[in-house]
Amino acid sequence: MRSLRRILALYRVANFRCSIVRGPDRNLHLEALWELYRTTYATIGMHLTGPHELMDYDLWDLCVDGEDKIRQFTLFKKTSLGLKSGLSGHDGSPEGKRWAVQQLKKRFAEPGVYGEVSHKIKEIVLSLNVPAVCASFVSQVLKKTVEVQGPLEYSRALGDLGNVTKILVGRPRGIPTTLSGSPSCPLEGARVAAAEDEEDAWDRTDLDAHVSCLL
Repeated sequence: MRSLRRILALYRVANFRCSIVRGPDRNLHLEALWELYRTTYATIGMHLTGPHELMDYDLWDLCVDGEDKIRQFTLFKKTSLGLKSGLSGHDGSPEGKRWAVQQLKKRFAEPGVYGEVSHKIKEIVLSLNVPAVCASFVSQVLKKTVEVQGPLEYSRALGDLGNVTKILVGRPRGIPTTLSGSPSCPLEGARVAAAEDEEDAWDRTDLDAHVSCLL
């Protein structure tokens, strides 16, 4: 029996696959994703009130096992600078954690893909030396007021969660970046010209072509 369980576990891992889900197809994963979101964010603070709010995210990057169980997820919104990740997590299993790290490293190296990270994910991203945006440029990217705390780190208010320390990683279009592991940033107050709104920004950031899982 133990051998059978081991074989089934290996089968599920070997059949890991990641795909981009958008449009009405998101409904097929809505309830399962909501439960995983609640589990992931329970200890750091939930800001969504129900499954319907997950649909505010235009594109879902989901990794599932051989039984179609979601092991890793990242949800994106369309912006004029590309695709901004909003929510990210995993099921807590060793396999889910490993796939989450692989996806983080791959995703934020792609042009036009970026996002804010905090808590444990921030620590992981810093160790991966992925592209990052200097804190002095963040307010121009987010169009929000932030408090610069270091070369990369800043804090901003998040509703009932209060001030949260974050970094902005990835490569938003038209914004200079540095490396998170060895940042080289200008003095606070420096400004850059953010990319203008472009109707085709979404089409030019085709994650179907370059977000995939490799075992």
